[in-house]
Amino acid sequence: MRLRFLLLVLPCSALFTNLSYAAAGHYTLCSAYYGLLMAAGDQPSISRETSSFAYLTFFKLAGGDSKAEGEVAVIMAQIAKDIPKGEMTPRNIAPVRARFDAPCQMILLDELSKMNKSPEKRDTATPP
Repeated sequence: MRLRFLLLVLPCSALFTNLSYAAAGHYTLCSAYYGLLMAAGDQPSISRETSSFAYLTFFKLAGGDSKAEGEVAVIMAQIAKDIPKGEMTPRNIAPVRARFDAPCQMILLDELSKMNKSPEKRDTATPP
């Protein structure tokens, strides 16, 4: 009986986790992802400084207010659950990076190109 219950509940909980990612919006999701990378420190292909820049860029795009801050924190905690317990090593973070690197990087490059074309934002749009 308990086993049947678990077999029904586990796929549903995975579905709700994916729904919350989808409902978050891509700016919030990518802000949370880069915030997690920023906390983890330098990674093989991205420095903490670059992660910080990407985090702040997405945070501003997500609204940059206390509401956005709360949403980013919730999504960051959900993403962190996908990292094995222990240190946030490049090996432990690799599965998360495999899922979020490509889409967030494409969105970031697109947004930076929009900012670089906009005269009023040109001075703040260049990454470090």
